[in-house]
Amino acid sequence: MYDMLYTKARVIHTWYGYCIRAISLVSCFTALVFFTKDKRDGYSTPDIVITFGLLGGACALEVASVFKAIGSTWTYATLKGYGWKWLANAILFARYHLVVVKDGRWSNSVGQYKFISFCARDETELRGRIAKWIRLRELWNKAHYTKHAKLSPVVKEFVWDLLRGAKSDMVQIEDVAIRNGYWALRLTGFQELNWSLSFEFQKSVLIWHLATSTFLNVPAVKSLLAKEDKETAKAVNTLSEYMMYLLIEHPDILPMKAAVRNLFRLTSTSYAEDFSGDNVGTPHQIIMDYMKRRVGYIRELYDDLTQDRWDAYPGEAVLVKACSLSHTMVDMELGLKHKLVILGTVWVEMLCYAATNATGGFHARQLSNGGEFLTHILLLTKYCAAMPNIANRYVRAADETVEYSPGDLEIMVDGRTSTNNNSYY
Repeated sequence: MYDMLYTKARVIHTWYGYCIRAISLVSCFTALVFFTKDKRDGYSTPDIVITFGLLGGACALEVASVFKAIGSTWTYATLKGYGWKWLANAILFARYHLVVVKDGRWSNSVGQYKFISFCARDETELRGRIAKWIRLRELWNKAHYTKHAKLSPVVKEFVWDLLRGAKSDMVQIEDVAIRNGYWALRLTGFQELNWSLSFEFQKSVLIWHLATSTFLNVPAVKSLLAKEDKETAKAVNTLSEYMMYLLIEHPDILPMKAAVRNLFRLTSTSYAEDFSGDNVGTPHQIIMDYMKRRVGYIRELYDDLTQDRWDAYPGEAVLVKACSLSHTMVDMELGLKHKLVILGTVWVEMLCYAATNATGGFHARQLSNGGEFLTHILLLTKYCAAMPNIANRYVRAADETVEYSPGDLEIMVDGRTSTNNNSYY
């Protein structure tokens, strides 16, 4: 839909478009060959180098464009339409196995961004250094730390149960468009964690992501996870990494201040500086060890974690707050299942907040990529918000008498009497 409305797909993916693309490709290579064979005595060396660079770049772009068109879903659909299923399946196979950075088309998959792994990355790694040297560091980071995972039934059930009213005493759909945190406040024990949602949305997401990942990897917590709890913990971690994926890979999803945009980089830098000597153990264990060493300092400043003076050290402040949050969750005198419900509720509400406040353009653009889980959540949120109104309409209709003209037929739709099998709606 997005391609049809906002791009030139209807022109490009026709025989006219294919001919134009072929002519453009041949023209670029023809110009390059002619310039190579031509005598260049009248041109200066810088002009020759620049011309070769421009023609070579144009040819490279045309080749890349052709391969992108061949591997597109439009080509796949066209080939299947003409009955060339074997060729369409070959393109699909090549697309799945040869593409370096997966585009995460829906098919029950969601993006995952492991921010702690990114913070703990080895800056001396050869492949990373080469990518940095050839100015492809961003692409390398995206390919290395961004993954796509199948959306498990546990995640779907948790989201659906929360939205459809299985926990109707806690969920008020209209709250989510205003600010996140209202649903979790209704859970026992969340008052100790309420301070963590008093920051800007993106900052709260980062703090909760670090705390969630750290909490789920605490050895004492992992040893208590039963079979059911393991599935719930995996679902919570999936939602956490998906929310980080949205903020990192789609920063335009919500209005974001420049200071918040730099917060991810500053947090990563602070992690590298503060834990540069702690290279033993997993990244989660390093954070837990850091938390244990500074627990007295953190507890002393616990009541002041929301103060503005922390803004002078934004990266370190995020780490300290995440450490404090995870430490508080470990020490809370609640069952592990209840703690996982708290985490899951927070992440579902954050996703609902992002879905309802995201720009319409974001949701529209994702349609051309097979849709985004966030768009599904938006539709579910709107559907669940409309359900009480629909139910009220039926209740009001049950107390009304509907008169049909021209006859004297009268139907009572309150369930007590009926002179016809037709319903009101």
